[in-house]
Amino acid sequence: MQYFTNAEPVKVYADCIQSKNKKLKPDDNISIIVKFSNGSVGNLIYVANGDKSLPKESIEVFGAGKVAVINDFKDGSFHAGNKTRKLKSSGKGHQQEIIAFLTALNEGHGSPISFRSICLTTLTTFKIIDSLKTGLPQEIHANS
Repeated sequence: MQYFTNAEPVKVYADCIQSKNKKLKPDDNISIIVKFSNGSVGNLIYVANGDKSLPKESIEVFGAGKVAVINDFKDGSFHAGNKTRKLKSSGKGHQQEIIAFLTALNEGHGSPISFRSICLTTLTTFKIIDSLKTGLPQEIHANS
């Protein structure tokens, strides 16, 4: 979400399904809201009780009257001006990620993903756990 918003997370709230069904673990079905420093809001839904006919991963990005939808990082669509353009990819980007990392190492460049971004992602994950425990939104503070 940091990539799509080009902003840092500042607050997170998470909640999960409570059920008497012993096969359904509460932390396997979570809804997460992340607030970003530029006012953007991201919603992450992680569910284990969905149907297998749907993509395992789906991303929807809304902004400036446009919408992009990505399914399993393999295909998607871009919607703007009442028109839809289909998108295709040859993979989920793992190979490109490794190439970018190795290129940065070989050429002496910085990491393709900043250390600060990685730290903020990790901190946000811990704050999600805190929110699940307390039932309250959690502020995200990372020292500069």
